[in-house]
Amino acid sequence: MNKSRSSPKRVPMGIFKSPSDAYHVHKISSSDLSENAHYHNYYQIGYVEYGVITHCQEGKKVNLVGGDAFIIPPRFVHKVIFNENSVLYSLSFLPKIFNTSDSSSNFYKFLQALNIDAHKGVKLDVRLHITLEETHRKSIKSIFDCLLREFSSDAPQEMTASAPLIASLLSILSQAYAVVPSTELRVRQYKTYRENVLRCIQYIEKNFYEPITIETLTNQFSISRSTLGLLFPRITGMTFKSYISQKRIEHASFMLRLSSHTITEISEMVGYEDFSTFFRNFTKIMGISPTEYRRQLEHQVDGSLVTDSDTDFPIQPATPTS
Repeated sequence: MNKSRSSPKRVPMGIFKSPSDAYHVHKISSSDLSENAHYHNYYQIGYVEYGVITHCQEGKKVNLVGGDAFIIPPRFVHKVIFNENSVLYSLSFLPKIFNTSDSSSNFYKFLQALNIDAHKGVKLDVRLHITLEETHRKSIKSIFDCLLREFSSDAPQEMTASAPLIASLLSILSQAYAVVPSTELRVRQYKTYRENVLRCIQYIEKNFYEPITIETLTNQFSISRSTLGLLFPRITGMTFKSYISQKRIEHASFMLRLSSHTITEISEMVGYEDFSTFFRNFTKIMGISPTEYRRQLEHQVDGSLVTDSDTDFPIQPATPTS
C-alpha cells in the first residue's frame, strides 16, 4: 500500500537572516512555517507569554498556556500551532554561542542530554510542555525581553550579554524539565488563574458599558482564552457573554426606574450599539420588554418616575478609573 505523506521540512538557521549566525530571538503571534511538521539544526526554546499554543509531535498534542515553555533539540520533528491571540517568545541557537569552557557546566550537560545525535539508537523522551513556577515564569520573561534588546543592538555578539542570558534560560529550564507538577503546584496555579479571572470580573463590573471582548481580557490580564472560558462559568455561573449581558440589562433596569432617558438612549448608555440586541436581551433576562417594564413602574408610582434622590443606585455608568 502506497501512502502519500509529506516529509518534514528542514528549517535552517539562515532562514531568519540574523545578524548573528549563532542565535535568533523574536516574539511572534503566528507562523505558517511552524504549523507544518518540521525540524531544524539548532535548539529552540519557546515561552508562551499569553494565549494558547498547541505543540505537536508524532500524533501527540499538548496545549501550552501563558507561562508554559518548551525546549526542542536539533532534528526533532514537531509543529507549533498558534491559537487566536497567542504570543510566543522564540529563541533559536547553536551551542557554538558558548565558550568551550562552558562544556562542563550543568546547562551544557542539559543540552547534551537532549541532543538526539548524542544518543544514537535511543529514542529520547523530549517533553513538549514544561510547567514553570511563578518565579521562573517572571525570570524567563525578563530574560527574553533582555535578549530581544541585545539582539536588536548593533554591537558584535561577543560584546553583548546574549550567551550568559541564554545560559540562564537553560539553567531555569533544566531545573523545571524533569519535574512533574505536584498537586500543590497545580493548586497554586489554579489559585493564580482564579485571581486573574476575578480581576476580569472586576473589570467588567466597572466597564460593562464599553465594548469588552474576550481578547480585551486575555491581553490585559495575561490569561489564556481557554483558561478564562473554563473558569469564568465556574466562578460566575454563566458564560462571559451572558455575564456582560446580565450586567448591562441589570443597569438598564435601574436607569429605567431612575431617569427620564428614552429607552434607546439607555440602550446606548449601557453599551449596546444595536437597539434590537438590547431589546431582545432585556426581554430574555427580565421576562418582559423594556417598554412594558417602564410602563409597569410608572403605574406603581402613580405615573411618576422615581427620582435619583430615592435610591443609592447611580443613574448612569461611572467613569472608569485608570
